[in-house]
Amino acid sequence: ELHLFSNINEYLETNFKSKSRSNFRRYENRLKTCFNIRYVSYYGDITKQEYDRLFVVLKEILVKRFTEKQEYNYELQHLEGYSDVLFDMILEKRANLFVIYDGHKPISIRINMCKKNLVYYILSGYDIDYSKFHLGFIDMLKNIEWCINNNFEIYDLLKGYDYYKSKWATKTHDYYNHIIYSSSSISNLLIGQCLTAKDIIKYKSYRFLKTYNLHTRYKNIKRLAFGINTLANKKKLPTVKIENG
Repeated sequence: ELHLFSNINEYLETNFKSKSRSNFRRYENRLKTCFNIRYVSYYGDITKQEYDRLFVVLKEILVKRFTEKQEYNYELQHLEGYSDVLFDMILEKRANLFVIYDGHKPISIRINMCKKNLVYYILSGYDIDYSKFHLGFIDMLKNIEWCINNNFEIYDLLKGYDYYKSKWATKTHDYYNHIIYSSSSISNLLIGQCLTAKDIIKYKSYRFLKTYNLHTRYKNIKRLAFGINTLANKKKLPTVKIENG
């Protein structure tokens, strides 16, 4: 709820204890001391060359980050689609790329969508080589500061990773999934009912897993499957033997 604060200091004082605020300052100061740091928000203006470069880097750091976590990243499948549409949206101020640079090198990239006084988070990634500098915290903090300075009233972090986002949010809201279909068509009615039943089972399963803390075991199983699949793919890679003759 950005409209509650006139600047970033008010936001921090309201939502974080003095120790956390001190840690944020220390993270940012250490990053700026060690590297040539720039914060750039592309909103209304960006060159096509830099835009294309940022999406290449974003894909690289997302792959690198989730390989380290041994998890599949569902966002990667949508990255090309975002790349196709966001350039014009940035020029029209309907989207925003918030980037942290080390000199000329992008080390953190965040995609936001904008509509009137609302900004909502889409995805982000950072270079894991800078992990010890708490780039995730700095990126979120500077992004919120940019939103406040540009008079946006709401920054919606959307669903997912609530254990992380809840630290920053001032308010939460329920997430609804609406399935819309024509009830006059028997085939559409059957498909719609099946999709509804599937979603009900899915979300009840999530709730069951979290109630009994089984979701952590589920994540461990997924990491194990990720490692096995990665190892299998490596074995399938063709080899080339070069001989001098």
